[in-house]
Amino acid sequence: MGYDALYEHLNQTGVIEVDIVTDQEAATEQDLYRYVDRNTLKSVMLIPENYSVGLAVALIGQDARLAPNITLLLDQSEMQRNNIIMSVMEQLASRYNLMLAGGSRFVHFNTSDLIQEDFGFIDFFLPGVIALTVMTNSVFGIVETNLRLRKRGILRKLVTTPFTRSEWLMAKMLYMLFTSFLSTSVVLAVGILVWNISFKFNAYLFILVVAASFAFAGIGMLLTRFVTDEETAPAAANAVTFPQMFLSGIFFQLETMPGFLQVIAKFMPLYYVGEGLRDAMIYGNMEGALFNTMVVVIFAVIVFAAGVAITSWKEK
Repeated sequence: MGYDALYEHLNQTGVIEVDIVTDQEAATEQDLYRYVDRNTLKSVMLIPENYSVGLAVALIGQDARLAPNITLLLDQSEMQRNNIIMSVMEQLASRYNLMLAGGSRFVHFNTSDLIQEDFGFIDFFLPGVIALTVMTNSVFGIVETNLRLRKRGILRKLVTTPFTRSEWLMAKMLYMLFTSFLSTSVVLAVGILVWNISFKFNAYLFILVVAASFAFAGIGMLLTRFVTDEETAPAAANAVTFPQMFLSGIFFQLETMPGFLQVIAKFMPLYYVGEGLRDAMIYGNMEGALFNTMVVVIFAVIVFAAGVAITSWKEK
């Protein structure tokens, strides 16, 4: 079985399209990974040099253990895509095995992670902590501050000043953004100094922190409109933040949760903030970072606009 036959059969599946990487483009392993990063590839198949010769030796000796492996390098953030590729490869390998040796497995392959870095729990945990910090700072900051100022009559007095409601709210948001970026910087500094974490700094990190701050501040404004007692304000804020803290995949991977909880998690904004930060900072999955960022930005625009619309400077 030559390379051309394998490529032809894979392309004929209608599911997998094979593009051949030349020796000049991937002469070494480092060149290969640079080629993968440059072209944002999600899956790569490595066929050993002289694979046909090795396979022929295994067939002649009737020893399947001598057959060389075909290695699949897969991006582990693309689980659905990986399952399809592995299913096609398994079926193709089974068909070749039956054809070549009456059922003996001479054609086989293994899989490996396309991402070279070895990620640990702290790499998964750090972006989640940033998302959680932004959420709690924004929700609790808006709820407690607005209620306190409203109860003291300060908000009502602002009506007599040249400040418009939009200007005052924007000033509050700039302060919330400052605290969000300050807390993010502290979390990243601790991660670098204590756990030696290496992360990718890009525009998505900045946009997600800004959008998340606006989104959760908007939620805080909505809560402030319906909660009038300072003593019950923390309970109302906890009712919004506490479920997201444990159901949005912040402390552990969503795949470990029951199916119905995974569905619920995807209706929570904190899930998309955490996933977007992981894609942007850790995994380098720009496609996933873009999708999650768009979800957070759209949610932020809707919720923040609603919060501004119903915010009142008057005490009930």
